[in-house]
Amino acid sequence: MSEDKSYTAQFGSNSSGSIGNTIIDVRLSHTGVSKEMIADCQNIRLAYYDFEKTIKNELTALALENSGRAQAIKETNEKLLELFEQPIFSEEIPNRYYGKDDAYGRFKCWYRVTTSIGHFVIGWRKRVISIDWNDTVGTKTTQELFSKESVTKGDKLIHAWSMEKAKEYIETILGGAS
Repeated sequence: MSEDKSYTAQFGSNSSGSIGNTIIDVRLSHTGVSKEMIADCQNIRLAYYDFEKTIKNELTALALENSGRAQAIKETNEKLLELFEQPIFSEEIPNRYYGKDDAYGRFKCWYRVTTSIGHFVIGWRKRVISIDWNDTVGTKTTQELFSKESVTKGDKLIHAWSMEKAKEYIETILGGAS
Protein backbone atom coordinates (compact mmCIF):
# COMPACT_ATOMS: atom_id res chain seq x y z
CA MET A 1 0.00 0.00 0.00
CA SER A 2 1.51 3.33 -1.02
CA GLU A 3 1.70 6.23 1.40
CA ASP A 4 -1.11 8.55 0.33
CA LYS A 5 -1.13 11.74 2.40
CA SER A 6 -4.33 13.16 0.85
CA TYR A 7 -6.50 11.76 3.65
CA THR A 8 -7.14 13.78 6.78
CA ALA A 9 -7.62 11.03 9.39
CA GLN A 10 -6.64 7.40 9.77
CA PHE A 11 -8.01 4.59 11.92
CA GLY A 12 -6.53 1.15 12.17
CA SER A 13 -5.84 -1.94 14.16
CA ASN A 14 -3.55 -4.91 14.10
CA SER A 15 -4.50 -8.00 16.10
CA SER A 16 -3.45 -11.62 16.43
CA GLY A 17 -5.49 -14.61 17.49
CA SER A 18 -5.43 -18.39 17.43
CA ILE A 19 -7.01 -18.44 13.97
CA GLY A 20 -4.81 -15.73 12.38
CA ASN A 21 -3.81 -12.07 12.21
CA THR A 22 -5.98 -9.12 11.19
CA ILE A 23 -4.85 -5.74 9.91
CA ILE A 24 -7.38 -2.99 9.28
CA ASP A 25 -6.39 0.39 7.84
CA VAL A 26 -9.12 2.99 7.20
CA ARG A 27 -8.34 6.43 5.81
CA LEU A 28 -10.87 9.24 5.85
CA SER A 29 -10.93 12.57 4.08
CA HIS A 30 -13.42 15.35 3.63
CA THR A 31 -12.55 18.78 2.24
CA GLY A 32 -14.83 20.53 4.73
CA VAL A 33 -13.33 19.19 7.96
CA SER A 34 -9.93 18.89 9.58
CA LYS A 35 -8.12 15.79 10.77
CA GLU A 36 -8.76 16.86 14.36
CA MET A 37 -12.50 17.28 13.77
CA ILE A 38 -12.73 13.77 12.32
CA ALA A 39 -10.59 12.24 15.08
CA ASP A 40 -12.61 14.02 17.80
CA CYS A 41 -16.03 13.11 16.40
CA GLN A 42 -17.63 10.54 18.73
CA ASN A 43 -20.03 9.27 16.03
CA ILE A 44 -17.19 8.62 13.57
CA ARG A 45 -15.20 6.75 16.23
CA LEU A 46 -18.24 4.65 17.19
CA ALA A 47 -18.98 3.90 13.52
CA TYR A 48 -15.36 2.83 13.02
CA TYR A 49 -15.43 0.52 16.07
CA ASP A 50 -18.66 -1.11 14.82
CA PHE A 51 -17.09 -1.51 11.37
CA GLU A 52 -13.89 -2.97 12.88
CA LYS A 53 -15.84 -5.48 15.00
CA THR A 54 -17.93 -6.60 12.01
CA ILE A 55 -14.92 -7.00 9.72
CA LYS A 56 -12.93 -8.96 12.35
CA ASN A 57 -15.89 -11.29 12.97
CA GLU A 58 -16.40 -11.94 9.27
CA LEU A 59 -12.68 -12.58 8.70
CA THR A 60 -12.61 -14.95 11.68
CA ALA A 61 -15.68 -16.81 10.38
CA LEU A 62 -14.05 -17.21 6.94
CA ALA A 63 -10.81 -18.42 8.55
CA LEU A 64 -12.72 -20.94 10.72
CA GLU A 65 -14.52 -22.30 7.66
CA ASN A 66 -11.36 -22.35 5.55
CA SER A 67 -9.33 -24.18 8.20
CA GLY A 68 -11.95 -26.87 8.79
CA ARG A 69 -12.36 -25.81 12.42
CA ALA A 70 -15.98 -24.77 11.85
CA GLN A 71 -16.91 -28.34 10.91
CA ALA A 72 -15.04 -29.73 13.93
CA ILE A 73 -16.90 -27.27 16.19
CA LYS A 74 -20.26 -28.35 14.72
CA GLU A 75 -19.42 -32.02 15.31
CA THR A 76 -18.50 -31.26 18.94
CA ASN A 77 -21.80 -29.37 19.33
CA GLU A 78 -23.78 -32.41 18.20
CA LYS A 79 -22.09 -34.54 20.86
CA LEU A 80 -23.83 -32.39 23.47
CA LEU A 81 -27.14 -33.99 22.47
CA GLU A 82 -25.67 -37.44 23.10
CA LEU A 83 -25.35 -36.52 26.79
CA PHE A 84 -29.11 -37.04 27.13
CA GLU A 85 -30.18 -40.69 26.97
CA GLN A 86 -33.70 -40.04 25.74
CA PRO A 87 -34.37 -36.46 24.84
CA ILE A 88 -37.93 -35.98 23.66
CA PHE A 89 -37.04 -33.06 21.44
CA SER A 90 -34.10 -30.74 20.86
CA GLU A 91 -33.72 -27.48 19.01
CA GLU A 92 -30.72 -25.39 18.14
CA ILE A 93 -30.79 -21.94 19.75
CA PRO A 94 -28.46 -18.94 19.45
CA ASN A 95 -25.28 -19.09 21.49
CA ARG A 96 -25.93 -17.46 24.88
CA TYR A 97 -22.27 -16.72 25.53
CA TYR A 98 -20.77 -15.32 22.36
CA GLY A 99 -23.86 -13.69 20.91
CA LYS A 100 -25.32 -13.89 17.45
CA ASP A 101 -22.86 -11.44 15.89
CA ASP A 102 -19.71 -13.25 17.01
CA ALA A 103 -17.93 -15.56 14.56
CA TYR A 104 -17.53 -18.32 17.14
CA GLY A 105 -21.15 -17.90 18.21
CA ARG A 106 -22.16 -18.69 14.65
CA PHE A 107 -20.63 -22.15 14.90
CA LYS A 108 -20.85 -22.92 18.63
CA CYS A 109 -24.61 -23.27 18.82
CA TRP A 110 -26.53 -24.11 21.96
CA TYR A 111 -29.50 -26.43 22.37
CA ARG A 112 -32.79 -26.39 24.20
CA VAL A 113 -33.40 -30.03 25.07
CA THR A 114 -36.80 -31.29 26.17
CA THR A 115 -36.73 -34.21 28.62
CA SER A 116 -39.38 -35.97 30.69
CA ILE A 117 -38.81 -33.43 33.50
CA GLY A 118 -38.70 -30.28 31.38
CA HIS A 119 -36.24 -28.22 29.40
CA PHE A 120 -32.46 -27.99 29.64
CA VAL A 121 -30.32 -25.39 27.88
CA ILE A 122 -26.84 -26.63 27.08
CA GLY A 123 -23.91 -25.22 25.15
CA TRP A 124 -20.22 -24.47 25.06
CA ARG A 125 -18.77 -21.33 26.55
CA LYS A 126 -15.04 -20.96 25.89
CA ARG A 127 -13.78 -24.12 27.58
CA VAL A 128 -16.75 -25.21 29.67
CA ILE A 129 -20.19 -26.61 28.97
CA SER A 130 -23.02 -24.59 30.47
CA ILE A 131 -25.92 -26.73 31.73
CA ASP A 132 -29.08 -24.87 32.75
CA TRP A 133 -32.14 -26.71 34.07
CA ASN A 134 -34.20 -23.76 35.33
CA ASP A 135 -37.15 -24.85 33.16
CA THR A 136 -37.53 -28.29 34.74
CA VAL A 137 -40.08 -29.56 37.26
CA GLY A 138 -39.29 -31.33 40.53
CA THR A 139 -35.53 -30.97 40.28
CA LYS A 140 -33.12 -30.01 43.00
CA THR A 141 -30.90 -26.93 42.98
CA THR A 142 -27.21 -26.87 42.18
CA GLN A 143 -26.42 -26.47 45.87
CA GLU A 144 -28.46 -29.55 46.77
CA LEU A 145 -26.93 -31.68 44.03
CA PHE A 146 -23.39 -30.37 43.59
CA SER A 147 -22.32 -28.62 46.80
CA LYS A 148 -18.84 -30.18 46.66
CA GLU A 149 -18.13 -29.28 43.03
CA SER A 150 -15.84 -26.28 42.67
CA VAL A 151 -17.08 -24.89 39.36
CA THR A 152 -19.26 -21.95 38.34
CA LYS A 153 -22.79 -22.51 39.62
CA GLY A 154 -26.15 -20.78 39.67
CA ASP A 155 -29.46 -21.80 41.24
CA LYS A 156 -30.07 -24.44 38.58
CA LEU A 157 -26.98 -23.95 36.42
CA ILE A 158 -23.55 -25.54 36.44
CA HIS A 159 -20.45 -25.48 34.23
CA ALA A 160 -18.79 -28.75 33.29
CA TRP A 161 -15.12 -28.88 32.31
CA SER A 162 -15.52 -32.00 30.14
CA MET A 163 -18.11 -34.05 28.30
CA GLU A 164 -17.72 -36.75 30.95
CA LYS A 165 -18.51 -34.28 33.75
CA ALA A 166 -21.44 -32.89 31.76
CA LYS A 167 -22.86 -36.40 31.37
CA GLU A 168 -22.40 -37.04 35.10
CA TYR A 169 -24.13 -33.76 35.99
CA ILE A 170 -27.08 -34.40 33.65
CA GLU A 171 -27.57 -37.92 34.98
CA THR A 172 -27.48 -36.59 38.55
CA ILE A 173 -30.03 -33.88 37.74
CA LEU A 174 -32.35 -36.33 35.98
CA GLY A 175 -31.90 -38.91 38.75
CA GLY A 176 -32.63 -36.38 41.48
CA ALA A 177 -36.00 -35.29 40.08
CA SER A 178 -39.06 -36.19 42.14
